[in-house]
Amino acid sequence: MALAAAALRLPLAAQEPRFSGQLTIREREILVDVPDLLEGDRLAAGDFQVRVDGQPREVSRAAPAAGAWTVVVYVDPALASPGTVFYSGLALANRAADLTRLGTVELVVADPEPRVTVPPTREPLPLHQALADLAAAARVERDRAGGLAAAGPSPDRIRGRLDELLLWLTARRPAGPHAVFLIMDGPDLTPEQTAALGSPAPAGGPETVAAVFQRTARLLAAYGWVAIPVPLRKEQVGAPIAPRSELDIFRETTAPSSQSTSLPPIRPSRRSQKTTLAFPGVLDLFLAPQTAALRLLSQATAGTLLGFEEQIGPTLAALVRRWRLWIPEPDAPADGRLHPLAVTVADQTQVGVVAFQLDVGLPGRRKDTRSPLWLRSGTPEEIAEMRLAALLAGQAGTGGELPLSAAARRTPAGLELQLAVAGLPAESAEGPLRISYAVPTEGGSIFHHAVVAAGDLGKGWRGTVAVAPPPGSRRLAVVVEALGAEKWAGRVLPVGD
Repeated sequence: MALAAAALRLPLAAQEPRFSGQLTIREREILVDVPDLLEGDRLAAGDFQVRVDGQPREVSRAAPAAGAWTVVVYVDPALASPGTVFYSGLALANRAADLTRLGTVELVVADPEPRVTVPPTREPLPLHQALADLAAAARVERDRAGGLAAAGPSPDRIRGRLDELLLWLTARRPAGPHAVFLIMDGPDLTPEQTAALGSPAPAGGPETVAAVFQRTARLLAAYGWVAIPVPLRKEQVGAPIAPRSELDIFRETTAPSSQSTSLPPIRPSRRSQKTTLAFPGVLDLFLAPQTAALRLLSQATAGTLLGFEEQIGPTLAALVRRWRLWIPEPDAPADGRLHPLAVTVADQTQVGVVAFQLDVGLPGRRKDTRSPLWLRSGTPEEIAEMRLAALLAGQAGTGGELPLSAAARRTPAGLELQLAVAGLPAESAEGPLRISYAVPTEGGSIFHHAVVAAGDLGKGWRGTVAVAPPPGSRRLAVVVEALGAEKWAGRVLPVGD
C-alpha cells in the first residue's frame, strides 16, 4: 500500500489558526478492568496512572462503570460457519435478559452489508426471538451441509468483511462504556502466520491475514469497543478444576526447607475470584491456534473470548465491575494517528497475582490493569482508507456529514481537486483537515494523505490539491475529514483525459 503526501496550494489566510476566545476543556474516556485483588476498593483518580506514547497523562476523574452499557451483537455469516451461528445465537438468546440488564442491546447482521435486525432495546423478548430465529436458520443450513466443512474465506474476503465491521462501529461513538459481541470463527492460520500475530506487520509489506487482524484490533481498541468474539462450540466445557487461593499458592512456593526455620510473615489473601478458567475446555480455547486471531481482538480491547455458554454469565458480571477514567485532551491539534496506551493502578495490598504467578510486593506497587492498548487522536488514516475503498467500490457515491463541495479540474499545471467546506457549527469546527484521495489501479488502490491547518472552520475553508493519477485513470475518490471533530465527507469524481 503506497502512501504519499499530496501537493497543496492553499490561501495563506486559510492556514493561519485563529483563537476563538473561548476555552473548552475536553476529556477522553478510558474503560479499564482493575485487578481482581482491587475489586471493591475505594479507588480514586490519583490511584491510576495513564501513559500515552510512554508519557504520563493526568487522570482528572475516575468512577465505576455502573451505568448502562451500549452492547452490539454483530453477526457476519461470511466469517462464521452455520454451526457457530447456531450455537452462539442460541446461547446468547438464552441470556437475552442478562444482556439487556447490562444496557441497550442492538443486533446487527452483515449479510452482506450490516443491517440492524433489532434496534437498541432493553426488552429481552425481541432480542431473544431474533437471536433464536437466527440460530434456527443457521441450524437448517448446517444440517443441509451434512457435516461437510466449507472452505474458509479468502484473505481479501476477511479484510473486506472486517472493514465493513469497522466502518459500521466507528460511525457510532456511543457515550459511556460499549462492547461488541462478534459471532465469528477464527481464520485458519499457518504456524508462521500465528507467530506473526505477535509482531508488528512490516511497513510496505503484503497485507496478510495476521496484519488485517492486527489493524482491526488496534482500531477497535482506539474507538473504545470492548471486543468479545463468540466462536461458541459444541464441545463440553469439562469438569471444573478445584481452584487454589493465592494463600495456598504462596504456602506451596515458600514452603520451608532444611535451610530455613520459619515462614516469612504473610497477609491473608482475599477470597478467590470465581473464574471460568477453571474449566479445561476454556483453557483449551485460550490456547488453540484456531482462536489466536480472535484472542488478539480481545486482548487489544480488554475483552475476552467466549467459546462456551458457561462463560457468558461471568463475562457480563465482570463488565459491570469496570472503571471509567477521564484524561484531558492535549492542547496539540489532532494528528489522525494511533498512540500506545498503558494504564496501571496502585495495588493497596501486599500480595497480588499477576499472569499465573505469585507476586509479592510492598504497598504502593503498581499493577497493570486490563485496558485498551491504543488511543486515537482524531480519525486514523486507516479509517480514511476504508472510506475511500468503500466509495470506489460503488457502495455510495457520496458519504459523511461535512458540507463538502468537490470537483476535479484540468489546469495548465495538471489535474487539481477544488475543495470547499462550508462554515461549520462551533461544536464541529475543530481542525485540522486531512485530505485523502485514492485512485484505483490493477494492483489495488493507491492512497494519498495530507493534513492542513484549516484555521477557523466556522468560517468555512477552500483549497486545491494537485493530483497526478496514473495514465488512463477515469475516476478517483476523495475524503475530507475534520480531525478534531471527527466529521468527514467523501466524493467520487471523474478524472477523464
